Amino acid sequence: MSVDAAHIVLLEDDPAQTLWVQQILGGARYRCSAVPSGESLLAAGLHRQCALLLVDWELPGMSGRDVVEYIRRDDPALPLMFVTSRSLEEDIISGLAAGADDYLVKPIRPTVLLARIAALLTRPPFPPPAGTPIEVDGYRLQPEQPYITLHGTAVDLDRVEYEVARLLLSNFGRIVPRATFEATIAMYSPRPVGLESCLSALRSKLGFRPQNGLRISPVFSHGYRLEHFSA
Repeated sequence: MSVDAAHIVLLEDDPAQTLWVQQILGGARYRCSAVPSGESLLAAGLHRQCALLLVDWELPGMSGRDVVEYIRRDDPALPLMFVTSRSLEEDIISGLAAGADDYLVKPIRPTVLLARIAALLTRPPFPPPAGTPIEVDGYRLQPEQPYITLHGTAVDLDRVEYEVARLLLSNFGRIVPRATFEATIAMYSPRPVGLESCLSALRSKLGFRPQNGLRISPVFSHGYRLEHFSA
């Protein structure tokens, strides 16, 4: 299915917001179905019939966070994004911890919403099939080979840098929690290594910089995400 034919489900109880989002998505050639409550969504099984789910937090009955947590237990791969007026950092971290892939605070800016949706819909499958090379733009990671190539040339990385880069590339477009990075560093480094210094080294060695079209973005205090700069 092409991205512009993707079916997106919107979980939103405000009719004005529903109409606004449907107009934005329709203008970008997405198909959009809307449902006003988590109970209705789950009863109809709409989360099993879409390419992406947009979720408001404040809903009648089940909260959006409860819905995301429920769906994520059953489906680790479905792209989920909050679109909500709740803007406190603690809410954002809580929403991401529940399993959301992204979090957008209202009022909705159409270009930002569409960029985030495109990033979620075009990211590699998760988890990648066993033994499958991971390719992002010019980067290639072959699971059985302990190095990463950029446009066919191997990049010199130490073991910790390689493992952190592997997390970023294999989860391209997804948030990797800080705790996951720190556990990986502790597993492969005989000495303390700061996460930020490791990410800085990767920005330099692998060119994870905006001028190359990719960036490592912090997501509040929750973690980091490798993404296209335009996202």
